[in-house]
Amino acid sequence: MFRANRTLASCSAAVLMLAMLLVDGTAAGATGHSGSLVPPRSPQYTLALGDSLAFGYQRDRLMQDLVTGEYSPDDYPGYVVPLSQMVKTASRRHRPVVVNYSCPGETTASMISGGCPFPDAVAQTPYGYERVLHDDYAGAQLDAAAAFLASHRGKVSPITVSVGANDLLGLVSSCSNQLPCVWAGLDPLLSQLSTNLTTVLRRLRAADPRAEILVLSLYNPLALAVPGSDPIPLIANAMIERIARSVRATVADGYAAINLASTTNPAGPVCEFTLMCAAGTQPDIHPSDAGYLRLAGAFLAASRRSR
Repeated sequence: MFRANRTLASCSAAVLMLAMLLVDGTAAGATGHSGSLVPPRSPQYTLALGDSLAFGYQRDRLMQDLVTGEYSPDDYPGYVVPLSQMVKTASRRHRPVVVNYSCPGETTASMISGGCPFPDAVAQTPYGYERVLHDDYAGAQLDAAAAFLASHRGKVSPITVSVGANDLLGLVSSCSNQLPCVWAGLDPLLSQLSTNLTTVLRRLRAADPRAEILVLSLYNPLALAVPGSDPIPLIANAMIERIARSVRATVADGYAAINLASTTNPAGPVCEFTLMCAAGTQPDIHPSDAGYLRLAGAFLAASRRSR
């Protein structure tokens, strides 16, 4: 879910599916179950995987940082950093070291095979950065994650995963946000998404049979911009829950965290918890700072550590 320099003009087209499949507070419920899984009592690491949501991406902030040459991934805590603090508080134990392999623009296919576009996009700026991602790695993100889990087995929990939104960008762009067109192409796209997400989660579970895996479900930032779009993320969420259950993972309810959240904003939760209504900017489907805190709360509610 990344469109840095070239997405300012195409953001509205990218918004639909990013909105629909790029979704995951404390008020949100958890679905799925982890069966008899008992995660490590004192994990030394948490592992964040996926796309721009796990990264903490916000388009206008990134644009400004690239223009001024002040970019640092540390300035994008997203939901990962506050979740780490919440886990520490809930478990009353030490705060695990956060390892974040997420990459804006990642799809389920690129997560498996490699080719995340974000480092190349940042490299096109006239500035040099020692570290483009939160934690760099070579090759595919899934390979890096599996290797880390294999070498730290029993020491990592939770593993958070948010990926799938960018799989739909091509469909949304070709459909120009027109729902009949999106519906027509949705089934084959979700079929491929299901295959890839199953591969991702099974690989993670095989790398560490005991680690707690939390999977981000979808919110809909286009609820106002594209009336009638709500059923699409809900259908995708049912698929995500089914896959998560098959590997003893738990789903954090992103739709409830964002779309069903109580708010003081008269325009509703989408305007408060995403950047779709931010003044003076083009719509950005990514969460606001408050929205990222909501997603952190959704992950915590899904985690066994909160119970």
